[in-house]
Amino acid sequence: MFSSARLAAFAFAAVAVFSGVASAETRRVDNVTTISSVEAAGRYRVEVVAGDRAGATLTGPSQDIARVGVRYRDGVLRLWEKCTLVCGRRELDVVVRIVAPQLGSIELAKGIEATATGVSAQTLTLDVAMGATLSASGVCETLRADVAMGGVLSAKDLSCERVVVDAAMGGTAEVRARSEANADAAMGGVVTIHGNPPRLSSGASMGGVINLAEPDAS
Repeated sequence: MFSSARLAAFAFAAVAVFSGVASAETRRVDNVTTISSVEAAGRYRVEVVAGDRAGATLTGPSQDIARVGVRYRDGVLRLWEKCTLVCGRRELDVVVRIVAPQLGSIELAKGIEATATGVSAQTLTLDVAMGATLSASGVCETLRADVAMGGVLSAKDLSCERVVVDAAMGGTAEVRARSEANADAAMGGVVTIHGNPPRLSSGASMGGVINLAEPDAS
């Protein structure tokens, strides 16, 4: 037999779970016509996907959504965590889902966790810094990537004809180049190049490291 105290604890936990589910909501960013650039900073998640029609939604508890600032203008979607003097210790339970058929750049900072899937671009610029992480997949002609201050870019599944990548101050980048790669690493930055490109230019200094991944098995 369960004691009354344990039954009360189970009941409280059940109420907490169902209350959390009930409080989740989805809000749409109004008046979005196209998204060419995404700029995001803060402790929440961002998912960028390909699609036919541009748009953006925020999903999570209303009190957490209220702490994410949103601004859209001329194809640029900017998101940030609202803080007063300091941000709270708790991460925001918010997922921002972005559909960007004409994506050209992503800029991330301040611990944000992001994915970009199904990317298809002529020129793509990725800037990941201050503990932010980005996992990207798809194809592009030219990739320009800048990773710094503990940022992490995992783009080995983003196959690009040409790659220009710079990692510094503890930034880590994995990229894939089909024809040409230009890589620089400094101050503890680490770059790993996949794809075995026939043309490679690289330079490492002040503890920077550049690695060439083993060719993919056929």
